[in-house]
Amino acid sequence: MITVQHLTRTFGEHVALSDITLSAEPNECIMLVGPNGAGKTTLMRILSCYLPATSGSVNIAGFDILRDSLDARANIGYLPESVPLYGDMTPREYFRFRGLLRRMRGQKLYHRINALIDDFELGNLQHALIRTLSQGQRVRVALADALLHEPPVVLLDDPLTALDSESRKNIIVLLQHFKKDRTLLLSTHYPDEVATLCTRYILLQTGKIKDDGTPSKISSPSLQEHFSKKLTEPLPLSFNVESSAFSVQCSFPKTFNIQHSTFNIKHFPFPPSLHPQEAHP
Repeated sequence: MITVQHLTRTFGEHVALSDITLSAEPNECIMLVGPNGAGKTTLMRILSCYLPATSGSVNIAGFDILRDSLDARANIGYLPESVPLYGDMTPREYFRFRGLLRRMRGQKLYHRINALIDDFELGNLQHALIRTLSQGQRVRVALADALLHEPPVVLLDDPLTALDSESRKNIIVLLQHFKKDRTLLLSTHYPDEVATLCTRYILLQTGKIKDDGTPSKISSPSLQEHFSKKLTEPLPLSFNVESSAFSVQCSFPKTFNIQHSTFNIKHFPFPPSLHPQEAHP
C-alpha cells in the first residue's frame, strides 16, 4: 500500500530526509518514532501529498503521488500534527462538508456520518460547536474525518500529543478497531502505549532510518535512549541581522549583542533560566 524509494527532502542546505526507503502492506500498523527534528512530520507531509520530495518516489495504493496525485489522495486519510478543524461548525456539519469535498453524496454520506458518530461516541457532541470541545474530543472528530471516506491508507501525525492518559487510551482503542484491512502509519512520542497497537516500528534520527523492527524491541535500552532523548545541551543557534542603522548578533544560549550607529556595543548574557543545560538538570 505504501512504497517509498530513495526519498530525500532538503530545505536549503538542511537535509530533513536522506535516502529513505520503506514499504508497508495492508493490515500493517507502523509506529514512526524518533526525537524532535528527526524528520517524522516531513515524511508524513510528503506521503500525504502535502509537501513535494526533493528526489525519490512514493506510491500510495499503487498510485504515484506526483503523476497520479488525485488518485493517491483519494486513498489516504490524513491527520496532521495540528488538528485542522473549523470551530464554528458542529461535528455533523463538518463531516458533511468534508464528505462533499470528497464527492460523497446522498444516503451513502448520511449513513457514513451516522456510523462514525456512533463509533467515535460523538452522539452528545454532534450539534455542539467544535470550538467548545475539549482537545480529546477534537482529536476524535479529526480522526473520524480522516476515516470518513474509508481510505485504505491512514497517516496519523502524533495523534496522541497534548492528550491526557485517559484520552490517549480511548484513541488507541479506536485505532485498534479501525486498523483492520488498512495500512496505518502513525508517529508518536508514546511508544510504550502504542506498542500494543502496532506490528512494526521505524526509528528515524537526523532524517535517516536507524532501525526497523517489531514492537518487542521497544523496551531495549538502546532504543529507549532515542525515544526519551531530551534537549539537555545548548542549542546550536546563531544569527546576524544588519541594516544601515544597527546590527544584531545572537549566539544562543550565551550572548546577545546589539550595535547601533549612535551607541556603543551592548552585550546581554541570557538569564540562567534560559540556558538549556541549567533549565533541565
